[in-house]
Amino acid sequence: MKSLKSILKSENRKEIKKLKKDQLLILLLFGVLLLVIAIPADRGREKKSRAEEASDSDDTLKGTEQSFSESSYERQQEERLKEVLQKVEGVGRVEVMITLRSSSEKVVEKDAPSRSQRVEETDSQGGSRTTQENEREETTVYEEGEDGKRTPYVVQELEPVVEGVIVIAEGGGNAAVKQNILEAVEALFPVEAHKIKIMNLKKICFYYREFPIQIKASFWFFVCSLIQKGISVISTAIFTRLLTTGDYGIISIYNSWSDILYVFATLNLSTGVYNVGMTKYENERNIFTSTLQILALGCTVFFCTIFFCIYDYIKELIQLPVTDVILMLSSFFVLPAFNLWTAKQRYENKYKALFLVTIGEAISILVLSLFTVLNCEDKSTAKIFSDVIVMIVIGSVLFINNFKVSEHKFNKNFCVFALKYNLMMLPAFISIIALNQIDRIMISRIK
Repeated sequence: MKSLKSILKSENRKEIKKLKKDQLLILLLFGVLLLVIAIPADRGREKKSRAEEASDSDDTLKGTEQSFSESSYERQQEERLKEVLQKVEGVGRVEVMITLRSSSEKVVEKDAPSRSQRVEETDSQGGSRTTQENEREETTVYEEGEDGKRTPYVVQELEPVVEGVIVIAEGGGNAAVKQNILEAVEALFPVEAHKIKIMNLKKICFYYREFPIQIKASFWFFVCSLIQKGISVISTAIFTRLLTTGDYGIISIYNSWSDILYVFATLNLSTGVYNVGMTKYENERNIFTSTLQILALGCTVFFCTIFFCIYDYIKELIQLPVTDVILMLSSFFVLPAFNLWTAKQRYENKYKALFLVTIGEAISILVLSLFTVLNCEDKSTAKIFSDVIVMIVIGSVLFINNFKVSEHKFNKNFCVFALKYNLMMLPAFISIIALNQIDRIMISRIK
């Protein structure tokens, strides 16, 4: 039994040793296989990563260079062309627009080694076959900067290709100038004639037609104001030679009292509440204007009645002849119509009619004042009469027009709204006017 056990143990040991040797041999072969597989794979990955890096670098360079300021290049060429064309006789002011077909591009150096192999084969039957194999591989050539950064080596830079040119010039309507511009553009850019468009630049009148109505209105209101100031300067220069110092004093007192009493007589309905109402009652502006005009007329009648009842008590304060007082009160009946119409025209940007009426009024007053002052002894009253009579004529026409446009309508609610609003604003109106005019009245009382 012992011998049998010993025999079995020795055989088991041999088998185990044999298995260990086999396993070690398998493991060794497996390791070599892994090593063989791993080496080419790493090299392939390395080559691939380098190729991808080069490709990415090329794409980055191309993308960067293609975005190389196309717009800046266009602007540069446009400015250069504009500068040249402006020096050509007859061209005048000019605007230029250039479009590009492609962006700028930089060509990099490529290393392209090639290999060619020719193989001839002969079969058993005497036939022959020739095979030509060509291999070519391109790689980008890099240059290394001082900072160690590698960048592709650029051998050529291609500028953007011009697609079309538009030239807009003041002289673009002239055939000879147009031909000169065409030839100049063709000489500077490789563009065909049918891709060059030359047009006439709009004159200032064409630009004016395209202005918004608000800008046009503001412009003509400004012009109207300038003309009024100019007429005022001319009339002042004339009447300082025709009127005495006393006449000027009476006219100054008249204007001061006219401004103060107008607020009481009409409640100043042409300002304050009227601007609010034009926005609040946008669809009923004509009726609102007519209502305020009738309300102002009623207030003026009431004020004049009270004024004449107490005139004997205040005539020493006013220090104006009765004729001048009557002229002043007469103007109050139509002045609101004129002010309401003027405010409405300004609010709605209707500058043409306002311009004509305002300039017509200023010129009419100047002409009539010259005539009356030169032919009357009471020159101050003559001057006041001229101002009032022109206002009465124009104001009466506008009164009828305002009433007619509204179809003779009167709105009670508008009337109540206007009274409540402007009665609250009356102290402010009075204080502003009084502060502006009280100094003239006080000076006139100093003897």
